[in-house]
This record gives sequence, structure tokens and C-alpha cells, in this order.
Amino acid sequence: MAANLAKFGHRMVVYDRDPFRASEFKKVFNGAVTAETPREVGENCRIVISMLPGPSEVREVCLDPDNGLFVEARSRSVFIDSSTIEPATAKDLSAALATKNPNALFIDAPVSGGVPGAVNRTLTFMAGCSKETLSPLESLFMCMGKRAISCGVVGSGQVAKVCNNLILGISMTAVSLAENHSRS
Repeated sequence: MAANLAKFGHRMVVYDRDPFRASEFKKVFNGAVTAETPREVGENCRIVISMLPGPSEVREVCLDPDNGLFVEARSRSVFIDSSTIEPATAKDLSAALATKNPNALFIDAPVSGGVPGAVNRTLTFMAGCSKETLSPLESLFMCMGKRAISCGVVGSGQVAKVCNNLILGISMTAVSLAENHSRS
């Protein structure tokens, strides 16, 4: 996702929990600046996009009292989290950000498409925000994917992702059962 943003000329401040990965990204994309902490990203960027392995990592990166993204959140910043986390976690993060800076915005925007979708810019973003909020951000999402869908309030992007995964799981099960039945 970050590589595609760089290809479209977006200036980036990059943080990775593994400093080696951030420095490697900087080598490939000269314009990228590496940050030592998530806090530095929050201080220096108006739009922040994160994607982490799970809810505990997202909470740590956003809420760490000394070096979290939200410590120095700029007014009118937008924090887009594309991790797959619980809807309640997304709502908690939104509330925590609003406490730090009521003029900043948190959007949960998990993706469908996996690594191939990220590489080929075919991701679908399920955004927990209104159409009016999503509209000015669509061109940014289109640098990384083919579709960004407004799912409603914060947390609803995660609900849509769960539904998407359920449909996928049910479809896979049905195909497996049909194939198994055809062999008997």
C-alpha cells in the first residue's frame, strides 16, 4: 500500500515496528522520511494510514502514552486504520482520538484483497465513515485499491469485513461440500 502511494508521488513519513523495514522502504523510495516513533508520524502528517497485525498492536501504536500516534494529533488530521480489528476497538480508538483532539478523525477501513490486492492496487476498502467524509479521501484510496465503500459510522468498516469473511468462508465450504459430494 505504501509503495503504491509513493508511486503516485505522495510524500510519506514511514514508521514500522521493525526499523530495518522502514529503512529499506526509505532506500527504495527516496522521498520517504523514516520516523523513530508513531508519535513522530502523528506530529508530522495530516493523513495517517496504518495496517497492523491485530488489535493489541493497533492499540499500542495509537495509544501509547509517550510515543503513540494520538499523543500529538494535529487538528483536522485523519487517521485511517486498515487493520482487521473488532468494531468495538475501532470505536474505542475513535473516542480516544476525540478526547485528545476533537478536530481529528478516525476511520476504520479494513481491506479485502490480501497481499495480491495490495501489490496490484485492487484492494477494496470498507470505510467506517459517511460518504461525505470518504469523498475527499477517495483519490488517496484509489492509489492503493480499486474501490472504497462508505459503510457508515466508525466500526462499521470492521462489521463489513467480518460479513465479507463470513460470505467467503460459507462459499468455500459450499464449494468443498459440492466437490466432495460429486466424488461420492
